[in-house]
Amino acid sequence: MHSKKAKGSSQIYSRIIDVHVMSAHTHQNNMLLRYVPRIVGYSQYYDVMESIHIEATESTPAIRFGADGKLFIEGRALRLEVLGFYKTLIDWTSKLQVEKVTIDINLEYVDTGCSMMLLNLLRSLDSNDSIKELIVNWHYEEVDDDALQDGQILEELMRKAKFRYHEHPETPNITPDQM
Repeated sequence: MHSKKAKGSSQIYSRIIDVHVMSAHTHQNNMLLRYVPRIVGYSQYYDVMESIHIEATESTPAIRFGADGKLFIEGRALRLEVLGFYKTLIDWTSKLQVEKVTIDINLEYVDTGCSMMLLNLLRSLDSNDSIKELIVNWHYEEVDDDALQDGQILEELMRKAKFRYHEHPETPNITPDQM
């Protein structure tokens, strides 16, 4: 746990963070704008966690990480931007200060590189000493035995995580003209 700074000192750090965010928002680089909310989600100067909300793309899953310990990952996980995307999430989970975490994972497709990052993310939660109870709700389609086996393999690699498996009907493929 981080020590708290003197009152005047924390006000200075707050201003520095605000200036950083303001200058990032005026910058023309779209990639920088996209990553700013992830970078400033945790302040090392305060014992404060902010929730992370990231919308899904064609190659990255939707993320809803609440500071209350309710975490959610859903969508597709492809190799594009894998390090930048998962590093912030792993850093965030290593600093989470709650006793119980429930993470729902519902991924329709995960490539090898993202599987390794998902393992690192789960290990970060599993090794976080503040977390006493870790529940992983692993969602998979009834026809996808590989997804079930992936969850079982991850479970074997954890020390305190309790996996719960949730089978659901196959999601039909919807083409854009059907919408």
